[in-house]
Amino acid sequence: MSKKNYPKLSEFISEHFSKDDGAEIRAAAQEEFAQLQALQEDVTRIIAQYMAREKIGFNEMVRRLGISPSQFSRIQRGDGNITLATLAHIARTAGMKVRIEAEFTRAAGLKIFS
Repeated sequence: MSKKNYPKLSEFISEHFSKDDGAEIRAAAQEEFAQLQALQEDVTRIIAQYMAREKIGFNEMVRRLGISPSQFSRIQRGDGNITLATLAHIARTAGMKVRIEAEFTRAAGLKIFS
């Protein structure tokens, strides 16, 4: 059995799901991406506030966190897909407490996977 290569996820979705289900999948993906961007912006803001308050630069922040400059650069740009452990480490270093809040905005789950 040969595997078919799908250059784009949208092609896979179009071929394997109905138009309505495909639209629901795309909407869910866009919502998750927006939430991820918001979280990344929060982390970036926390770091910027800490660095400004402490009057420290990039290299000193890297030293305090004990991570590589490239990893910190990705986090600072919002490109780093950080773990909860890294988030907790950043918060502890900055003298902050992290709390995640969530609220229900609609019925949970995608019906097509049930």
